[in-house]
Parts: sequence; C-alpha cells; structure tokens
Amino acid sequence: MEFNLTIDVEYETEPEEPMTRDYPGCPAQLEVVDMFIKGKRVHPFTFQMIMEHYSDEIEQACWEEANQEAAEQEAAHAEHLYDLKTGR
Repeated sequence: MEFNLTIDVEYETEPEEPMTRDYPGCPAQLEVVDMFIKGKRVHPFTFQMIMEHYSDEIEQACWEEANQEAAEQEAAHAEHLYDLKTGR
C-alpha cells in the first residue's frame, strides 16, 4: 500500500555571517525544529526516522521557502523605500 502525506515543517534559519579579518565567518544554517502531520505534532521517534530518511529533501524545501520569503520581504522593503522617495 502506498499513500502520500503532507508534513508541515517548522524550521529556524540563521543568516550567513561574513568573514572578517578577526572572524572566520559562518555559513547560513537551517534547523528543522518540529513536524506536524494532519495538524498533530509527530512523536520524537517518528521525527528522527523521517529526518534520517528525508533530511536532504526537507531541508532543500525549507531553504527554498526561506529564500522565497526573504526575496518577498526585500521586494516589499524596496517598494516601501521607493514610495517614501516618490512621496506616495
């Protein structure tokens, strides 16, 4: 038997920290903190099993969503600045 489930994922991101003369910097990071199936939090064991098998796909989808949200926020900020400059 085969079926598809939608898994809602909560995650946190940390932006990249650039390298300086005194600091080696650090790459952007993403941590999956929780999962829900049909609105219910998955058991920690289930969470671990899902991450062991699908972590790459889940993290890629989270990064895509985070990047899309960042692009939308940047566009909204640019539009706001344009509105301020043009007096709208």
